This record gives sequence, C-alpha cells and structure tokens, in this order.
Amino acid sequence: MAKYRLGRGSRKHVKRRAWRVISILLFIALLGVCGLVLWLFMNMSDEQVTQPQTVTHEYVAPEETGKAFEEEYFSLRLPDDWKLDKRDTTIYNYYKFQATKKNADNRWLEIYIDKFPANIAFNRLLPVRAEGDGMALAGAASDNCVKFTDKAQQQGTSGIVPSKWAEVNFSCDVARSSRNLVGVGALEQGQTIKLTGQKMGEHTYVFIYTDHNISPNYQILEDMVESFQAK
Repeated sequence: MAKYRLGRGSRKHVKRRAWRVISILLFIALLGVCGLVLWLFMNMSDEQVTQPQTVTHEYVAPEETGKAFEEEYFSLRLPDDWKLDKRDTTIYNYYKFQATKKNADNRWLEIYIDKFPANIAFNRLLPVRAEGDGMALAGAASDNCVKFTDKAQQQGTSGIVPSKWAEVNFSCDVARSSRNLVGVGALEQGQTIKLTGQKMGEHTYVFIYTDHNISPNYQILEDMVESFQAK
C-alpha cells in the first residue's frame, strides 16, 4: 500500500508554477527582441543615402594696398600719405618721394635714373634680385654697415669704403654712420641696378630710402621694391 508523504504534492505544484512564470517571461523577452529588430529594420529602410555636396571656394586676388605712382620711366606703390616731392633733371634724372603723415614725415625715397652722383654711399643695404622690369627681395635689410665692414679699411679713408651684404657689393658711409640711408643692391650688379621696361628699354636705377624716424619702418622699402616696375 503506497504511503502518502505530507507536502510532496505541494512542492510539485510550486515547481510547475515557477516554470510557467519563467516561460512567460522568456516569451515576453523574445517578443521584445523581435519588436526591436522590426523597429530598427523599418527605420533603416526610411533613411535615404545622400552624397555630400561639393564645397567650392572662389579665389579672390589679394587687394593692392597703398598709393600708386605712375611716372615716365616706372610705376610703384607707397603708403597712402606719401607724395612726389621733387622731380629734377637739371643735373641728374632724379625723383624724390616723401611721407606726409604727422610724426612720420621724416622718411624719403630717392630714385636716380642713369645719371647719379659718383660717391653715393649707404648705411644699410636691402638685397634684391633684378628680374627683367622688376625686382624681388633676396633678404632683409642689413644692420649698420660699420658693424660688419672691414675695420682696417675704415681707418684713414675719405669715409666711404667698399662693403658687402648678402653677396651684394656696395659703398658703406662710415663717416656719417649716424644717418639711416638704406640702399637697394642687386646680386651681381651692386647698388646700380639695370632694369628693362617694355616701353622705355634698359635703364640704370639707384634707390635710396632715408628713415630718420624714431621707429624705422623698412617694410615701406620692401613693399616698394616688390611693386616697382620699369616701363
């Protein structure tokens, strides 16, 4: 005769309920995963593949600054406040430009064409390359030439001695070293520069920039060099 154990039937009932709950939870989780996959699929199908638009940039040439001067033999640019102060052909073929701005009018640019004094000398030199009808910078303006010119040559002379900066030969004014005259010198030519314009042909130019301002500005000379064009 089988014996009945107290509580055995109730434990089986609990297990069946537990498995039922677990099955329901697994079913709900499966439905959730299926729903998520379906939602992702539907949203991906609505997206349109687009090609990025080509970005174009219009080139704008840099605007020329400064004041343009159109002379018989050449053209150039200087700061807006500059003026042509003198034009003289009595002895030399000579142009003189000057700044007019208050507290900055102690700057000048002198240009000689073909006829110029024989004893021109400078305190500094700006080296350039002569290129047909124009010039290109070949370096920065030098220090005062008394600092790098042969000291032995400076003794017992008339005050003007040969010097060299950035492979450019020029005359150094050691007698008046306190001045600030900056010459322009070309490689293989020195301080007399030959340029050939399309209209006026070949001519020899001498450039002298004087800056006695408490804050010298050699950028003015550099900009002039790059804008200069023989006609």
